[in-house]
Amino acid sequence: MTDDLPSPIDLSAEAALELEEVNQGKRTDAPTLVALFSFLRTPAPAAEFEGNGSLSMLDDARAYVVLRDSISPRKARSGDLSEFKKLVESYFIELETGVNAKKKNKVEEAKRFCISLNENLLSKRMAEICQRRERSDSRYVSHDSLS
Repeated sequence: MTDDLPSPIDLSAEAALELEEVNQGKRTDAPTLVALFSFLRTPAPAAEFEGNGSLSMLDDARAYVVLRDSISPRKARSGDLSEFKKLVESYFIELETGVNAKKKNKVEEAKRFCISLNENLLSKRMAEICQRRERSDSRYVSHDSLS
């Protein structure tokens, strides 16, 4: 990931904080929630790859589990990836509309989504770091330990 791109981990944490401030009446909007949803919907630049194929997180099958585990359990039922994308998109619209209308239950649900997404993304990132570390450590096993 390049330095000029936002991180969904950072965006989700900041959005959750803003939503809490909306709940407390300290602010009237949550612009980082809009930025987070935009990030999830927008294809990332594919500078490292030939061709024009870049995916948004909503289109990426690898993000399916993270998103599924982050949204409200009653809304996460879909077996097909394209159907799931439509479901998530309508969920985002529902949350955005509810937050803009300052509906307390939608502000709370959006905050819960942001926190859950943040936890799931961090968990995935930590698993990747540990896997890389294990692979790296396995290359440095001394030959003496093998005899």
